[in-house]
Amino acid sequence: MLTILTLLFSHQTVKILQAINHSNGTNLRSYLRSPGYTLITSISICREPFYLGGRYCKLSRRISQTPWFVDDDKQMVDTSVEEVITGPLQRYLGTDDIRMHASGREDIDVRMLGNGRPFYLQVTGSRKIPTATKLSELQDEINKVHECVTIHSLRFVTQNDTDQVKNAQDSKEKEYQCVIKTETPITEDQLQQLNSIRNLVLEQKTPLRVLHRRSPLTRPKTIVSLSCRFLTESEIRTAVAQTTDTTNEDFEQMVKDNSHRLLVAHITSEGGTYIKEFVHGDFGRTVPNVGTLLGTSCDILQLDVAGVSLPWPPPSS
Repeated sequence: MLTILTLLFSHQTVKILQAINHSNGTNLRSYLRSPGYTLITSISICREPFYLGGRYCKLSRRISQTPWFVDDDKQMVDTSVEEVITGPLQRYLGTDDIRMHASGREDIDVRMLGNGRPFYLQVTGSRKIPTATKLSELQDEINKVHECVTIHSLRFVTQNDTDQVKNAQDSKEKEYQCVIKTETPITEDQLQQLNSIRNLVLEQKTPLRVLHRRSPLTRPKTIVSLSCRFLTESEIRTAVAQTTDTTNEDFEQMVKDNSHRLLVAHITSEGGTYIKEFVHGDFGRTVPNVGTLLGTSCDILQLDVAGVSLPWPPPSS
């Protein structure tokens, strides 16, 4: 009892000892003063965050990577990669919060193909810890949510492992494929000039389309390699048929007009390179660009990410 009283009321230790030594305990109250306030404590117990790593593919040009809101309340797209992945996990784990972090991002109109984009999830306040078998089942469930979003290699990773994803966004090479349309037909010689490009250094100003949310900087970026070919007549016919409704005569003329003006390009670049701007130049804000290299105006019709060269996730321990 003495120990407890001393710990709780150390500022009155002497009076407490006097009271215990000289009384039978009935008049202890006279030696103790009320502090004049009530102490209320609460204890909250929760699990530390844990981390899951994997890779995702996005096969649609109408799905964003993360929820897309305007004025904090209006969602501009029906769903996002993040919502597709976190939904089944949230329901099973009963977690307070799941945050998704990816190695870079693609625009909403860009597909993520190949082996997928590395990502990790930070899971906070989970009521359950899934087994490896359950994680595999959850991965299968996620892959049934939307036909255009798939994931693979979902597994536990450590917090230290996640640094690989954070630090690789602008350092790793990335592969792209795109369809380019030139203003004027180009020759085989011009095509070969493009195909000979290796380690081309660009001076790339922050694109106009993202200038409202990015610092106005000029960044040196490297095009590691560039390989182009003309679209075949069959591919041109398919593309024209999908984008126009014309008579046979007009159709044939459009096919003829687009001959030697439509290219398929395979580009390997330094991470963080704005590929759309490398193609059309962004009003001279990216130099050199495909347009200046060919001597004609260019536009990009389609863009896909074909690969992200990051070994992720790490092997299970």
